[in-house]
Amino acid sequence: MIPWFIFAIASAILNSLASITQKKTLFKEHAMEFSTVLALFNAILVIPFFLTLDYSSLALLPLAATFLVALLASIAFLLVARSIRHMEISEASPLLSLAPGLIALLALFFLRETLTPTQISGLILLVLGAYLLEAKHKGLLAPFQAFRKSVYIHLIFVAMILYSIVSLLDRFILSVLHFPLDAYMAFAHLFLAVNFLLMLTFFHDGMKGVKHGIVTAGRWIFLIAVLTVCYRFLHLRAVEMANVGLVASLAHTSAFLTTLLGGELFHEKNLARKSFSCLIIVVGAVLIIAP
Repeated sequence: MIPWFIFAIASAILNSLASITQKKTLFKEHAMEFSTVLALFNAILVIPFFLTLDYSSLALLPLAATFLVALLASIAFLLVARSIRHMEISEASPLLSLAPGLIALLALFFLRETLTPTQISGLILLVLGAYLLEAKHKGLLAPFQAFRKSVYIHLIFVAMILYSIVSLLDRFILSVLHFPLDAYMAFAHLFLAVNFLLMLTFFHDGMKGVKHGIVTAGRWIFLIAVLTVCYRFLHLRAVEMANVGLVASLAHTSAFLTTLLGGELFHEKNLARKSFSCLIIVVGAVLIIAP
């Protein structure tokens, strides 16, 4: 039997490759058009899962929970896509790994949960890494001002909260509600496609945008779709087998790979500092979420 960490590591690598390809595609493609076309390709790729399902065993509660996951994930993905389109990937990717620290602080203030010394150390590393990431600005307070003023950093923080909720729901649906993995993959991607089509119709240019996205960047988006479906399946397979904190710990290594490889590929500035900052953030995230 293949151990869970093999699935988690493979998922992190494919996630990094998908993020880098996504950045390349978003240079010229509108974020909502890109997200919708990607969601449609993903839905097509998971059709084989629908063909093998035992529909008589599907319950309403897991399906409703899956729809909620897809709704939250679609909003989060669109926010990240907009941010990546306008930010350097070596800056955006490490920021996404701040999620464990943000959730830990929310739990501390709103749920009155306590933090262990290890988690406190992790929070300190997250703050230090994030500070160094924005240290390109002059002055000791300049990095904090950059966080406060950048709308795209704000979007990433909202996306982090949504993705954290999604991760918990993943575990709940698969392990507590015992929803089959193939059914979850099939319906989650179907609901994602429906959500993005509705958003594109009401907030952008509808099917015209779908056609434009396929014509201008269809091959690249299809490649991202293949990588996305594969890394999501591997991630969920790991979540199904192990503690979600352990899986998330390895998943965050994708941020370091994306920062290093993506920054080099796109010739982004201050890559050594950003990679070092990302490494500090990843270590801090692992300290917070690892049991």
